[in-house]
Amino acid sequence: MEGLTKRGLALFASLAIAGAYVHLAPLPARRPKTERWMEQKLPTQIGDYRFAPSKDNPAQSYRMDQSTYDTLKPFGIVCRDYTDGKKTFDVVVIASDNRASFHDPRVCFTAQGFTINQETRASFQSPIGNIPYTAVDMGSSDGDMSAMYFYKGPGGYYADTQHLKFGLFLDNLRGATKPEGVFYRIIPDYKGATAADLQAFAGQMKAACTASSGGYF
Repeated sequence: MEGLTKRGLALFASLAIAGAYVHLAPLPARRPKTERWMEQKLPTQIGDYRFAPSKDNPAQSYRMDQSTYDTLKPFGIVCRDYTDGKKTFDVVVIASDNRASFHDPRVCFTAQGFTINQETRASFQSPIGNIPYTAVDMGSSDGDMSAMYFYKGPGGYYADTQHLKFGLFLDNLRGATKPEGVFYRIIPDYKGATAADLQAFAGQMKAACTASSGGYF
């Protein structure tokens, strides 16, 4: 009996030491993602829609203004126009482990001179199931425009900034030090675009992003 007790104490001590080591040992250094990495992982083709590169950067259609980089401080921002020759969709993807990178996009819309006429929550079908998003109808001196945006973060997908940040907060409580998130914004760049058009393209985009990035995007 005494031998069993000693062996039990020894086992307990070993487990305690191992647990302390796992808890206190520094985590392995994580290589931060970059905009170049994002360009390589995002798809160049979405269904019948091909990405249109710019002359300045063959991996993007245009560059976001520097003030946005300075304000958001993300891993990177990738801006791509996907076209099938008739319809074009302007896609912006932002990835970051900085909560401040994920602000309310309505602020940017209004700062660019748009008036938000209507905002609705909906979802689109993707290979991984329904994904929630926010649809925005806007007006300006140049005419009306529609857009959709959504986020990916810890726990899944979110239609707005508040729910994403709550997901990031919960991941912090679970021990994550720098949980990562992704912002997606899609604007149809042609006349007569419908909500069904946006949803269909978004579903194709998510399938292509999942395949090209191994599930990150």
